[in-house]
Amino acid sequence: MLNGKKLVVATDSRVWSLGEGRNYRFRELILGFRSLGISVDLVTGRPSIPTAESEAMLSHGIRRIVTNSTNAASRKRPAIRQRLSGLVPGRLRGVWRRMARASSSAGTGSPTRITAHRTPELLKILSGYLRIERPDYVMVPYLVNWDCLNALSALPEADRPITLIDTNDVLSDRCAALARHGADPGVDCSRSEEGPLLDLFDIVISIHDEDASIFRSMVRSAAVVTCLPAGPVLADPAAGVPPAGPGKILYVAGDSPANRDGLREFLAHCWPEIRRKCPEVTCVIAGKVGTSFQDSRTEGVQFLGFVDDLGALYRTSSLVISPVNYGGGLKIKALEGLAHGRPVVSTEHSAIGLSAAVGRGLTVAANWPEFTAAVVALLKSPERLAEEARAAAATAQTFTPDRVIQPLAEAMVAASARRFLTGDGHPSGSPRR
Repeated sequence: MLNGKKLVVATDSRVWSLGEGRNYRFRELILGFRSLGISVDLVTGRPSIPTAESEAMLSHGIRRIVTNSTNAASRKRPAIRQRLSGLVPGRLRGVWRRMARASSSAGTGSPTRITAHRTPELLKILSGYLRIERPDYVMVPYLVNWDCLNALSALPEADRPITLIDTNDVLSDRCAALARHGADPGVDCSRSEEGPLLDLFDIVISIHDEDASIFRSMVRSAAVVTCLPAGPVLADPAAGVPPAGPGKILYVAGDSPANRDGLREFLAHCWPEIRRKCPEVTCVIAGKVGTSFQDSRTEGVQFLGFVDDLGALYRTSSLVISPVNYGGGLKIKALEGLAHGRPVVSTEHSAIGLSAAVGRGLTVAANWPEFTAAVVALLKSPERLAEEARAAAATAQTFTPDRVIQPLAEAMVAASARRFLTGDGHPSGSPRR
């Protein structure tokens, strides 16, 4: 039913930022569309996309990328800022980023209300794209890009594509959580603002069922569907038992405030006791989360930075941790650990959306002493570690690409059928607020 259809992704967000969870989510979603026979283009108002990111997108299913290549002045500023950032010591890099954000938003007030947030360059580029192309679907990752839907208002209602929003999380909840922890949410959003903006779309894509329930209470006309992130498929769920030896704990994460705080608290509250009871264990930190810890010297802890082949790293690890206590969405680090057949020890927050895995490869700790005890218990029992690894790999079969994309595919077909039968455009008309 969807074979041969065309979808365009419209976003100013860095959906393919290497080394971050949103990269994983977006990549698997695009591969899911391609498996259904849908061709996918990406349109962005950004002046450029780093070569490595654009090459990765093109190799994973994006047919072509349309950027705002005419804005040369804007293209130079990020490059200069990136070079300057590279000169800043790791321990000061977080301060540098906050100063850079403050300077870029000086005089505009921060954070911006979500209803006032505009993406003028994206709107312009998407309008030009739609004058030439006639996609069947437009998908917008992240609600901050909602304003680009105004590009559809110039089209006859019969020609307007079905619109999808990939939420990744409940934005109002994430903004509130980040603000409570002193982190910059970028935009400010309340529940009363989020619902009407979501209703501008035909389909709201939730990353897990808990968020989907919240969205259904917020919207009036949009269809809400859960599409979990897909995980790598292991050929044999019973294979890949963790290696024997002193043990290796793995933490993979991007450089976000929640990830940094989670790691900092784990190292402060859990690591000393884990090392006391398991003196030979090591903790490997992979991903950009280690950027702020580059000058740290903690015995038994290794900071690898960005790693190209995470598969090899998972195969040599005993277990995975997800010590995050705030944020939004579904923790890709926990899902990815399960998908690689590794037991995962997580906080209660990190387990949101993964209830089916609790007790089946995923151990949830209510506090740091419980977290410590769970890690130690696994490390001290090779039999239990192997049993939990097999359970994790078996649980991960729930998250195979063909299974997670199916509910979304059905929602897309149903939305197209309704449009065909009724001849209606989106009931809310032009989205301008």
